[in-house]
Amino acid sequence: MFHQPPCQIHAPPAKLGLIRGAYDIVGTVKMPPPLNDLFFIATDKGEWHILSSSGYYVSKLFESEAMRIKWPDEAIPGVNMNTVPPGMGAEDFGGSIIRATDGNVYVQHGKTAFIESKVSGLDTVKKLGSGALKIAAADTVKANQFKAKYLLVGESAKTAVANKKTVSFSGDLNKDFGSPSAWFGPDNARIQAWLAHDDANLYVGWQVSDPTPWVNGATGYENLYACGDTVDLQLGADPGADAKRNEAVKGDLRLSIGQLQGPSTPLGTGKPVAVAYRKVSDEKAPKTFYSGTCRGGYTMEFAKILDDINIEAKPSSDNKAYVVEAAIPLKDVGVSAKPGLKLRGDIGATFSDPAGKDTSLRVYWSNQAVGIVADEVEELKMQPALWGEIVLE
Repeated sequence: MFHQPPCQIHAPPAKLGLIRGAYDIVGTVKMPPPLNDLFFIATDKGEWHILSSSGYYVSKLFESEAMRIKWPDEAIPGVNMNTVPPGMGAEDFGGSIIRATDGNVYVQHGKTAFIESKVSGLDTVKKLGSGALKIAAADTVKANQFKAKYLLVGESAKTAVANKKTVSFSGDLNKDFGSPSAWFGPDNARIQAWLAHDDANLYVGWQVSDPTPWVNGATGYENLYACGDTVDLQLGADPGADAKRNEAVKGDLRLSIGQLQGPSTPLGTGKPVAVAYRKVSDEKAPKTFYSGTCRGGYTMEFAKILDDINIEAKPSSDNKAYVVEAAIPLKDVGVSAKPGLKLRGDIGATFSDPAGKDTSLRVYWSNQAVGIVADEVEELKMQPALWGEIVLE
């Protein structure tokens, strides 16, 4: 068994200027002023970055945000490559750059092919103007506040409240639950989540912005999480478990809800199912998962569809979002509800690729180390140390 480097496993979502999962400087070129010497950094995450020897971030190359990728209609010379990743969007290793005798910069990239592309726009870069920067006392105070905040990242958990209420499903989550318990994610993959409970059930609602809503290509329930759109709840039933644990323990549960296809079912017409995963479980229904990072196999002691969970799911009328509501028996979670009970957990969703057959993006309320979508074992694992706190009122 071997593991990917932490920079790949714990990569956060894409953000302009953020270099995620860098594996090498693929080359340098000398340009006319004001650029001078440039170096190009390729990454595991479907993006390249250009930096200058003066310490400036010049530009990114390629599109790394899964929900913004748009492939050209034809692979022909001269096509614009700004809206695609350098290869397939993950593990696009290798590449090179050159400044040719015509003065243009060219890059070689790809995954299953060698692709040659010209970098345009470098001639538009201008030198920053001169001037004075004045830092007032109030600016120093504000800077120290930012410093204190960022030093606490990972120390202070997010908190979501599950109000006590018996929920009836109508598809209108504000009507059914009240105010959302959490909202998160980028604009093109925005998620609102609702939580409630009574003495018998934990109720969860998701409203997910998605240009290809509620499609999943899985034909086997165990791989639902890796094959497109799902909503996800992760919960630790033992409030006494170590909050900083990196591995799931007894009582930790992942519940993945998606649309399961039959062998001959047209894509998008499957039935919603809830698959429970437990790394450690008294009840045994084991499944072993394999990937390049875990060749010896990664076994969940329990991986099974839970038939007694009530699920309602439907795309929005404009087909740009979907809503899921679920009533989860507390006995399936291993929790006895009582006011003030604090549990560790997380809530989120996975997003399909344009074909609706593979997971291309993961978005969670608390865990931000979800950049990897090319390794089914790492996508499956729970990371309790990165969960937030869910409080039952």
